[in-house]
Amino acid sequence: PKEIFESIDFTQACAANEISRQTVADILAKHSLGDYLGTVWSNVQAVLNAPLDGSLPGFTLGALEKCDRMMELEFTFHMAGVAAPRMAEIFREQGGPELDPHFPERLGRLQFNPRDGFMRGFIDLLFRHEGRYYILDWKSNRLGPDDAAYTPARLQGVMTTEFYTLQYHVYTLALHLHLGQRLLDYDLDKHIGGAFYIFTRGIDSDTRGIFFDRPNRALIEALAAEFQLGPQAT
Repeated sequence: PKEIFESIDFTQACAANEISRQTVADILAKHSLGDYLGTVWSNVQAVLNAPLDGSLPGFTLGALEKCDRMMELEFTFHMAGVAAPRMAEIFREQGGPELDPHFPERLGRLQFNPRDGFMRGFIDLLFRHEGRYYILDWKSNRLGPDDAAYTPARLQGVMTTEFYTLQYHVYTLALHLHLGQRLLDYDLDKHIGGAFYIFTRGIDSDTRGIFFDRPNRALIEALAAEFQLGPQAT
């Protein structure tokens, strides 16, 4: 799905624009998947029109103008002495009630030597809505045969087992560092809206297939200190 969403205009595609439909058709044909155009095009429109937050009318991807979104944002930041046990401790101490309680334990079992150097990655989509910045990652995982596979509880379990929870916290840290250099009045609580993971195969179900979390300030600041300063920061 990522190639498709990187190639279309959201505001046009959600309104069934023929140019956008042809773009999707061309991408599918390139991968010998042209027979699935009807299904994929329907899903694309469902994703773009899905409410990202039911309490905020009009908060959809389809309402985003090009100037408010950036695809494949590359980031690089310094890290010093990062180790799995210490990261697990930070998540255990600073993680809010929305964090899966099993995640710190799973994170602590990762096996790698303390890392020095640079963290580099790419954020699928960064977008701005009403002055806040949001991270979004596309997932095409087939979690199961029916709607039950895309319930909030199931999505949270997948976020933990696949370490997507660690991924979006690293992404949020990167955004935190980036905005701190770009915005004169930067404040994490004011400017960072959170992270969305869109499981596109579940969007047509009643359970929506959308995972959202807004990492808390204490956790991101603790990660920033650990990544930037190393163990001596503690």
